Amino acid sequence: MPRCQLCGSPASEGQTWCTRACAHAAKEAAKDGIEARLRRAFARRRRPPGAAPSPEAEQMFFEVDGFWTAGCAGAAEEVLRCAPGVFDAQVVAETGRGRAYYDPEQTGPREIQRALRRYGFRATRVRDAWARAEGFSRAWEIALAVRLGVAATLTVHVLYLSALLHHWDRIRSAREAETVTVLMFFLTLPVLLYAGLPILTNAAWAVARRRVTADLLTAAAAVGAFALSLPGLFENGPVYFDAACAAVVLTLFARFCEYRARRRLARTGEKLAGLLSGSALRLRRGEEVPCASTELRPGDAVVVEVGARVPVDGDVVEGNGALEPVMGGATEVAPGDRVAAGGRLRSGRLVVRAERTGAGTAVGEIARIVEGAIGSHMPGSVAASRGLVILGGAVVVAGLLALSFGTSLESSALAALAAALLAASPSSLALLPSISALSAMGRAAERAVFFRGGDALAAAAGAGAAVLHRSALVEARSEAAPCVVAAPPAEFWSVVATLVAVTPGPAAAALRERARMEGAAPLVPVAPTEGRIARAHVEGRDAAMGDRQALEAMGWSAVPEVARARAEEERGRSLVWVGWDGEIRGAIALDAPARKGAEEVGPALRRSGILACLAGPDAEAALDAQANTLGLDTWLIEDRLPQEIATRRSRGRRTVLAARSSHEPPAGVEECAVACAVDCGEEGAPDWAGVVSLGPDPRAVEVALGAARRAQAARRIGGSLAFLFHAAVLPCAAAGLLTPLLAVGVSGAFGLYVIYVAFRAGGNPIGR
Repeated sequence: MPRCQLCGSPASEGQTWCTRACAHAAKEAAKDGIEARLRRAFARRRRPPGAAPSPEAEQMFFEVDGFWTAGCAGAAEEVLRCAPGVFDAQVVAETGRGRAYYDPEQTGPREIQRALRRYGFRATRVRDAWARAEGFSRAWEIALAVRLGVAATLTVHVLYLSALLHHWDRIRSAREAETVTVLMFFLTLPVLLYAGLPILTNAAWAVARRRVTADLLTAAAAVGAFALSLPGLFENGPVYFDAACAAVVLTLFARFCEYRARRRLARTGEKLAGLLSGSALRLRRGEEVPCASTELRPGDAVVVEVGARVPVDGDVVEGNGALEPVMGGATEVAPGDRVAAGGRLRSGRLVVRAERTGAGTAVGEIARIVEGAIGSHMPGSVAASRGLVILGGAVVVAGLLALSFGTSLESSALAALAAALLAASPSSLALLPSISALSAMGRAAERAVFFRGGDALAAAAGAGAAVLHRSALVEARSEAAPCVVAAPPAEFWSVVATLVAVTPGPAAAALRERARMEGAAPLVPVAPTEGRIARAHVEGRDAAMGDRQALEAMGWSAVPEVARARAEEERGRSLVWVGWDGEIRGAIALDAPARKGAEEVGPALRRSGILACLAGPDAEAALDAQANTLGLDTWLIEDRLPQEIATRRSRGRRTVLAARSSHEPPAGVEECAVACAVDCGEEGAPDWAGVVSLGPDPRAVEVALGAARRAQAARRIGGSLAFLFHAAVLPCAAAGLLTPLLAVGVSGAFGLYVIYVAFRAGGNPIGR
């Protein structure tokens, strides 16, 4: 099938582009000379992080329409990054929301919108009154808290006056009642016009865009109750100022809770980004030159003094010291060791050659993941919230139609209409999916477990099995020790050194180190081999190394001296078998201690009803022994892992795959529902992982699944309550069986309980 030359989507026979939009974008890219960059932006799953923006940069929030393929979000980012004066940009594909950092002296919001419009993306600045919350500034949080405090204080006084007016016998004259009513009127005005200004602004914007939103219904309820109270203000009739104020307070409280959930998640991202900020010492021509960490570039030599944090990812070229990584602990580093950004030097002095800087470091990548997750949604959450809003609006419309066909506007009919309006403002219920997802991701982030967005959270919530790769359960560094060698040692270790000379991975590194200790060196250059064995011709010999069963399947047999090594394999040790010319002549044991908490993962998952499975490249006997030691339910050989996960997926069962972070995706990652990468503090967040853990603790799988399941449970409880609310409370309010204040009180009780359930999402890990 032909493919589009720009985005790679299927195209018609004889067509170069899949759509006219792609053809237009390719034409504009050719004019600007960025066609190759745009093609890569369409193809990649996630854009590489760029340098941190300048502190003087201004931000612009916008919404983008006109996406025609899944890669359009990355293409829009690339277009903005190539625009003059734009430092960096980010566009979330799920929501269409974007943010651009730009130099106000070189460009502005109109130029940014015009740059996107040239390529077919319709961009509009965000007019939402709550959009400033996406900046996560402390000032906006304080402003929102002040609005809520003013509204709550005035509402308490209005409720007191309402009780004084309707239930106390102290008001004995119409003049006193009129005075109390006028005082309630003036106390309600600041609640609506100051505290409720964001709600009214959003409602006006929703009317202009012909949309039905939760803020529109809340504004209609508050303003409607206020307007229906005006006749009573002059005629000494019923007033509903108390209910109007209560509706505004409840909506502001729900919004404040949503903002706090976002702020909680953003705070973790800010802490990670703060590890990379500050000053640094750059070594130039033997002199230490102070500079900002954002000015460092790959290749620079950076001096790290005692108490300072490492600002870059790179290798130590000079000095020794004790380094405390981001996740705690302490390690001794020496020249040749790799260090990650964010670690604090406890003693000594280091000179580090920078390989990755700024947002390109491992910590910077994870901070970007947090930033992208803040604006994401769980699948179906937007539709569910919209459904609640539309259902509430339908009830209000039905109440208006019933009132319009009435014979007269009696006070009971007005009260019923006010009650229906107030009960149909489902701000708390509509915000439930957002609050629960943000709370779950925020609590997981506090445990150094990060979701890429709502899609990964939803995928983890529906998982019924967890496949734990052996690399996630044992330490990254293995030690190779000869188990049985039935050949001349020099010849044996020369073959081993040759077969693993350029093979990546910790196991190959351990074998190379052992061969070096034995005084062996590679004989001929050999390319790495994929699969369970490595095979090559070494000075006329057909040499191979790898799994015993794979070698035996080739017809090779072990010499008698080597056969006794099977007992070690059955006890759970990982063995690498080496031979040549059709005979297995030795076995090497790869010993790696289990990570802290590895033995706790299996029982915890089992208690929660999740099948825990061990996967690895070892032999069946070794995997079986390791699974029993770690308390896992079953095991799978790595080669059969993709087929087994695909079979489970065909039966409707989702699987989570956990492995150590690496640039190469593990086997089976394409078939699993979501992949979890642990120990990302050095390697960074890989593209294949939907969940990443900063530290090496394998209990990150438990934390991620627990947070996801709690978020799913919160959505389920909230959905049931929302259905009950609309099925019972709203009809009663429309029928006049509830007073306006009682209607908003029931709505508030439902909303507060829903918020409580949502904030519990992502609490303690499962099984604890």
